[in-house]
Amino acid sequence: MSEALEGYGALRKKLLVLSKMADIVEDEVAPQICQVMRKTAVRRLSQPSGLKPKPAVDTGTLRNSIQGKGAEFVLRTSETTVECGIQTAVEYAPFIEYGTGPLGDPEVAHTQKMTWAYVGTDGKVHIARSQPARPFMRPALYENRQIFKDIIAGKIREVFD
Repeated sequence: MSEALEGYGALRKKLLVLSKMADIVEDEVAPQICQVMRKTAVRRLSQPSGLKPKPAVDTGTLRNSIQGKGAEFVLRTSETTVECGIQTAVEYAPFIEYGTGPLGDPEVAHTQKMTWAYVGTDGKVHIARSQPARPFMRPALYENRQIFKDIIAGKIREVFD
């Protein structure tokens, strides 16, 4: 005894697509999310904020160094987790993100001195001054949460239609 299932072909096709959803997320969705984060971080660095009337850009080294994590933007951390994000290797990025001294982010331990001296990589003595936080990496994540959900939902709709 056999019975034909109406619509089975369409259902089978959707189930096959669903089985490939992890690859679709890694290959297409995660890089889009990383690009949104990168654009937000660059914009935040390039615009005036708070106590600082000038952008947090001097030479552009930090701004130009922001990129997706890893060569492919995506890091699979387990069978059920895909991690994506942005990063920079510029050594002074944390000082911009969190500030320094008593003007820095109060949630991060800082010296309480308003000025201090240090020897730079150029071998010269420099004087540093306390500066307020100019967050750019954290807002790149927090400001875009809904956009990330929309990108994921849009891709799911696109794949199933």
